[in-house]
Amino acid sequence: MTDLKTILLLIMGLPWVFACGGAPTQQSSTPQKIEPEVEQTGTESSAVVKDDPSSGSEEATEIEEKKSLEIAVIEELRTGYLDKGFSRELSALLAETRIDFAVPDKFEKVEPVQNNYWAYNIGLVAKSGKVEVRIKVLPGENVGSAENGGNASNANELMNVIIRLNGANLVSDIQEHPGSEASSRFNASQYTTGTFQPVADFSDKPIGSAGLIYKEGYGRIIVVTLMDSLDDEETRTEWITGANAIRFMEDPFEE
Repeated sequence: MTDLKTILLLIMGLPWVFACGGAPTQQSSTPQKIEPEVEQTGTESSAVVKDDPSSGSEEATEIEEKKSLEIAVIEELRTGYLDKGFSRELSALLAETRIDFAVPDKFEKVEPVQNNYWAYNIGLVAKSGKVEVRIKVLPGENVGSAENGGNASNANELMNVIIRLNGANLVSDIQEHPGSEASSRFNASQYTTGTFQPVADFSDKPIGSAGLIYKEGYGRIIVVTLMDSLDDEETRTEWITGANAIRFMEDPFEE
């Protein structure tokens, strides 16, 4: 009897043993997946979120569209100048530099005069015979030359041109015009001018005026105007008309 009572007491005590954690735990043979811990800051996770791949695609599309438009603009300009009878070389140069140029009614376009002082691309002569305009188009930025040590400013570049053309070796006043004038007259960033007395082998005109027109990202235009006199109104009007015959075109991407 004693043995039976002991056995019953042992059976009734087993649940208490398990409840107190006394029974050994059985480990599962199935591997458990361990999730990486994610650092939390407040209620937000510090996990890295990948960039939206569509944003880069949109930017690339905009760049391609801009390039396509630039190519179309240049080709339209080039074709337009060819239609006006300009040479292929000059048409390509004006288009590449985004130049807006038209021969004024009171002028005629002439071939550049070969000389040892200053080469230029476009020649204009007033029908009155009192004014001549010589224009040089330089695409890209001014990186200077060996003579001035490189990185010449626009004023220095213009001064170098005047020194070559100034037969009397007179000191020329270089004037930096306001940016508002450069923008309104030539759609440019800077406009610099100076006066001089031309060397006889370059021109038989006694009065010379030179201007450098610069637009960032496009290039420079140097305009040399040669005149008989400034005493009459017609000459002064033709001087301004000839100088304003060329400008940079509007940027289709400027706001």
